[in-house]
Amino acid sequence: MFQLYRNRSLEMGQTVKVYRNLNNQMFSIVATSGTFKNKVVAHAQSVLLSQVVFKISQSGKRRAVLEKTRNVHAWAVGTLETIDPAKTQYRNLSPISYNPFTSDSFYYKDNLLPLHHTDALLLDNGKAFAA
Repeated sequence: MFQLYRNRSLEMGQTVKVYRNLNNQMFSIVATSGTFKNKVVAHAQSVLLSQVVFKISQSGKRRAVLEKTRNVHAWAVGTLETIDPAKTQYRNLSPISYNPFTSDSFYYKDNLLPLHHTDALLLDNGKAFAA
């Protein structure tokens, strides 16, 4: 499922920030340039990004920990490849996660190694997979 937000535009190949939206159980896609810079432009169930850097606002993380509540303070920033990736895209990707209450960075779930950037990131149905 994919829906533009407030009739805003989105193009494949543009650099975007993506975060998991806990209110609608989708991924929110934020423009990093243009008319809608730093605004949500779309929501999607599945997203494939390339050349990804993971960003965490330390002040937002501190606030989340102090208030014991989640807030938007962590993003994957990368090039938007598609909003409907094939399930075969999972091959050669490992599950990743981020939890502000237990970790200072995104990490691989299988070995807990920190993850700061990746060539490919698949976000699908609330889960994340990286190269």
